[in-house]
Amino acid sequence: MTNIVRVERVDFQIAPGVLIDFYRFPDGEKRIGLTGAAIACGHRKEYFQRLHSGAPKQLEALQEAGFDGCTRDGMVERVSVGSKGSAKVKTLSQDDFLTFIKVSAFDLNKKPAQALAKALMGVALESLMRAAFNEESLSLSEIRSMICRSYAKTLDWLEEDRNDAAEIDEHLIFLRAN
Repeated sequence: MTNIVRVERVDFQIAPGVLIDFYRFPDGEKRIGLTGAAIACGHRKEYFQRLHSGAPKQLEALQEAGFDGCTRDGMVERVSVGSKGSAKVKTLSQDDFLTFIKVSAFDLNKKPAQALAKALMGVALESLMRAAFNEESLSLSEIRSMICRSYAKTLDWLEEDRNDAAEIDEHLIFLRAN
């Protein structure tokens, strides 16, 4: 029988409707929720549940990149009005989440994962530069702002690219008709 422990949950919003759910276990380990990880990287919320049976090539690509796929279960108190009890959660390690972002962004060409990777790298670089110059560390609100801005900006550029592609397609259709 699997031992399920109570965990602390914090939601980190990176864009409207896009949350990454972070969990802290009693032993101090910090992990990421499967559903939030999937959605943040541009996959369907049931991506990880279907990975073993429905996407063996994607699972193989993840494993080749260092993904071990070991989940850890926890229980978190429900916070919605009218709900009682606890909800079971499945989580990924930080290393697996980073591998998942990398594979989703660069091998599977998922635009939200590319935006998330760019946003996280921007925060890491700014943090490193502040430390190098002995400046004050980024606050959580500064980190959140940097990630939200970068994620949204990257996806807005992608929306512009899609609009340009649609306009080109319309011109091609027009040219073929004449």
